Amino acid sequence: MRICYLGDITSIHLQRWAAHFRKNDNEIYIISVQKGKIEGATLYFLELIKWQKEKNLFKKVIGLIIIALRIRWWLWKIRPEIVHLHYLYTDLSILACLPTKNLLISCFGTDLIPLNHKEKVWRKWVRRILLRSAKIIIVDSKFLADYLHQYSYLKDKVITIPLGVDLDFFKPINWQRKRSSLIRLCVTKQLEVKYGHQFLLQALRQVVEKFPHLKLLICNEGSEENSLKALTEKLNLSNYVEFLGWLSEEKIRDCLAESDIFVLPSLRESFPVSVMEAMSMELPVIATRVGSVPELVLHGKTGILIKPKDVTELREAISKLIKNPELRMIMGKQGRRLVEEKYDCQDCLRKLKTLYEMISHRA
Repeated sequence: MRICYLGDITSIHLQRWAAHFRKNDNEIYIISVQKGKIEGATLYFLELIKWQKEKNLFKKVIGLIIIALRIRWWLWKIRPEIVHLHYLYTDLSILACLPTKNLLISCFGTDLIPLNHKEKVWRKWVRRILLRSAKIIIVDSKFLADYLHQYSYLKDKVITIPLGVDLDFFKPINWQRKRSSLIRLCVTKQLEVKYGHQFLLQALRQVVEKFPHLKLLICNEGSEENSLKALTEKLNLSNYVEFLGWLSEEKIRDCLAESDIFVLPSLRESFPVSVMEAMSMELPVIATRVGSVPELVLHGKTGILIKPKDVTELREAISKLIKNPELRMIMGKQGRRLVEEKYDCQDCLRKLKTLYEMISHRA
């Protein structure tokens, strides 16, 4: 089977898909918006991001036309049996992948539900055309499936297949966490306003007054890094917070292994893989009740759900888990069990394989 992915080759999920299906004797082609390499796959680099940032309108239009022609030419050359759009891009040039008989689109949240109501009309138009043209629309949560089901013309196209987590890679290493009396909190989301790190720092200021043996590990980078560091100093939390910057998947796993509690203070979310990874490592999770998060974090069982922006609730949740090591252990084990039952990436890949075969045979 010839499978062509259109997406970002740096995505761990796209890499996992490509590697898995390559091992099953399929021909894998990737039209990527970033440079990279996957063994056994043929890569075509698409300079979409460059032209998105171009300020000269004339140059931008010419660039996007060139991109559209390249997409069309590559698809004609490859003649794939499956075209899988990994992320619902809403640039006009992406319409060049149409008409495609077997188009699958994977949506992850922000690509489907705009961040604000001021989205440009033509982007809504592109999204609508792509969704109408897709044979199958894959979402990773009930939350997104319900969102799409409000459109009657999409109901029969929507299939839920979570991204899943590698259970062998993200597995608990409990002995590391027992070496010290220090309680470690971990957050791995990008340092952006929508992920609510500022509220976590405010809650932490109150928590350390009662529980001084505490450390917050911030495992990522982003546009808010400088302002969050300034807030950390302002709140006199420099001895309690460690900014670790961008980390590889291996380093993230190590940070999770050394942590006692995982925190997701996001203001909006889709289906956070970071929570699945933490749960797979047997960490209790404190998370905001937004998007698909309640499908993962079962309140009182695998973690604690709080209202977004609520510093008091966040402080109380952290304090509760610090005081109750047994509760942390119980929630962690229940979280791991939930991930094993529903979100094993190998099960998800098998479902995707079945879907590919069904679509190609139907064609």
